Amino acid sequence: MFFACFISSLSFFPQVLINSEINKTQLLFIYFKFDTALFFVLHGAVWLLMLVFLKPKYIINLRVKIKNKKITKN
Repeated sequence: MFFACFISSLSFFPQVLINSEINKTQLLFIYFKFDTALFFVLHGAVWLLMLVFLKPKYIINLRVKIKNKKITKN
């Protein structure tokens, strides 16, 4: 999904290069689409990195805490 947004935003750049007479609203719209797609791509990459690197440690810590609570309750 993130990469689809990014690729669709990049498809506007050849239009900018071909049409030299482009008004400011179209340019802002193109920039906004590119900026939004870039945000989603970076946001998705950060979340994937967090899932890969932080999730195993977090799950292991949770299991240890749950085991400790069961031991102390009994």
